Amino acid sequence: DLKSLAPTLSSPPTTSPRPSDDQFTLTIVMQFDQWSSETGFSISSTDSGTVYYDWPAGTFYEPFGLSVEQIQLPLGMDVTFTVTDTGGDGMCCLYGDGSFKIFAGEDIEDNSAILVSDSGDFEKETSVSFTVGYPEESSKNSTSTAAGGTTPIGGKAKATVVMQLDKYSAETGWFILSSDGATTVISRPIGYYEAKSEEKIEETIELDVG
Repeated sequence: DLKSLAPTLSSPPTTSPRPSDDQFTLTIVMQFDQWSSETGFSISSTDSGTVYYDWPAGTFYEPFGLSVEQIQLPLGMDVTFTVTDTGGDGMCCLYGDGSFKIFAGEDIEDNSAILVSDSGDFEKETSVSFTVGYPEESSKNSTSTAAGGTTPIGGKAKATVVMQLDKYSAETGWFILSSDGATTVISRPIGYYEAKSEEKIEETIELDVG
């Protein structure tokens, strides 16, 4: 129950001038791991890259804290939400079960208003792009990015998986499952990157969405 936890109070985010079209409220909910000070997040224009809201690493300090931030952006704008971790181990799952969600509107108990939801299991950076509005409007243009690659949702699409490996590359693996969890679409098991210590891996795959 998100409302049962007292949210972390943050300093006002760094902001840039925003277009003054019809404003729509978004609520960002961040569940931090033990090292909340390593985590930063921002909202930017998908088209121009202009950062409209920015909470840099160091804004939050409470271990396992919950942050609830309300912002306003023009309805119908394409934006990208980016989360970074200076420790390189994401928000999950070595030091707690961090996660993040973005809701259309102000009600964080309304699961039908969820625009973005992620476990926080990444390394240095992860991002997701969506259209400001209610989910049925936003889902038409929603995309997700894993440290660089972008996947359009709907139809056949290419996804680019970008990973910055550490010196223990043999310990890293990943896989993509079908939406029902019954089929492994693609897999890179532990040991696959044994000879790729500290290398940046970029792999483009093609998926049938849906």
